[in-house]
Amino acid sequence: MPHPRPPAHDIRQLLARWDLLARRLSLASQVLGEAEGIPIIGLETASATEGAPALYVSAGVHGDEAACPWALLEWVGEN
Repeated sequence: MPHPRPPAHDIRQLLARWDLLARRLSLASQVLGEAEGIPIIGLETASATEGAPALYVSAGVHGDEAACPWALLEWVGEN
């Protein structure tokens, strides 16, 4: 049975889920900046090296549309 989703605009819950996923996948996490007191995080694999091919993905909330960061979380967790 899938986990129930928290309210889409609960940024603290979203960040907590990213933290759990980063730990599960052994991703390095760092705070890149801050917006209105909310950290902007960056994650990378342990095998990331300078000059190696890379993939950058980003998502954010636009107005009342909060699905993108949750969809990215799900995609990273599955892929």
